[in-house]
Amino acid sequence: MNLDREDPNHDHTMKNSSRHNAPAPLCSGFARALSILAASLAAAHSSCHRPPTEALPPPRNPTVFEAAPVLREPDLTGLSGRIQARWDAIVVGDWIEAYDFLAPGRKQAQSLGAYIDGKDYHKYRDPSVPVLIGADGDQAFYGLKVVWKPTHPQIPQDPDPSQTMDIIETWFWHEGRWSWQTAQRRREFLAMHPDLPG
Repeated sequence: MNLDREDPNHDHTMKNSSRHNAPAPLCSGFARALSILAASLAAAHSSCHRPPTEALPPPRNPTVFEAAPVLREPDLTGLSGRIQARWDAIVVGDWIEAYDFLAPGRKQAQSLGAYIDGKDYHKYRDPSVPVLIGADGDQAFYGLKVVWKPTHPQIPQDPDPSQTMDIIETWFWHEGRWSWQTAQRRREFLAMHPDLPG
């Protein structure tokens, strides 16, 4: 069928009637475009004249940097009291509290469970006041004496197996506070650090 040819039987009257009654597509499209443009302008005007309560916060200045926390230098003030606090926990058998005094490296190498394993067979009493032996950068060395008593069932308790231990502890300064590192018998420690006074 050729769509370009007119059908002779087609009613030209109806065709002409519907053509006159249909709205002009150009005028309708123009009106729709004007209404969309008006709505866009109204929205833009509203956003440009936003009241102060709806104002957006100013963007952060990318050139301004927050100051990093200042790391304090090692300070021996209060360390003697911290050493005594650790021994107070040990004397009453609070090994969980004593574990909190360990240096971060010691905690990574030894879990809490491993640390307290077997501690029930050791009793300590009468720790002396710690005395500063020396300091070297982020390390401090304190000497003290404490009475130690092994309580394992296989160790005879008569006579009393208690003995006084003369030790030197090494404390480590880390992120603004002192942590317990090691404890050695005095003679062993001084053999390793001949430059420090005994």
